[in-house]
Amino acid sequence: MSDTLMQRVGADVAYKTIKTALDGYLTDPSNFEHVYHCAHELLTTFTVTPGAADEFKPVLVPFLDNVHKLSRDSLQMLCGKIVEVIYSTVSGCCTSSTLDLGTFERFLERIRSEYVTRIYTTNYDDFPLQACPDLYDGLPAGGIGGTPFRPGRLLAQRKT
Repeated sequence: MSDTLMQRVGADVAYKTIKTALDGYLTDPSNFEHVYHCAHELLTTFTVTPGAADEFKPVLVPFLDNVHKLSRDSLQMLCGKIVEVIYSTVSGCCTSSTLDLGTFERFLERIRSEYVTRIYTTNYDDFPLQACPDLYDGLPAGGIGGTPFRPGRLLAQRKT
């Protein structure tokens, strides 16, 4: 996961520092998601952007000391890289899945035959739509117009 830019800003050190601290704190070994959430929360220990609205300011900042000594840049880079790795991994699984969705499709069809079916996921996976392409997804059948969101294009435009 560590590339030259991550090493230059210290994101690789931030990852190791957070992982080591979490492994010493948690009962079970920490995982990728733990490290991401910790890095994201550590970003709130820095001075808030001048003019930020109170609704968006982390309220615990006045009570916390920045003892980790990790830079804002290293934590921002680490969070960005973790999101990139997760997106890449999930996208790869969704587009090149060898998983047989037949059982899932039959399950959904059985449910749909008796009930109005809505599937809500916080994981943004597309397996339900692969199993049943006509499943209601909350959007109008013809789309909503405008430019479709393409996460890959967004990631390509990120500052490096």
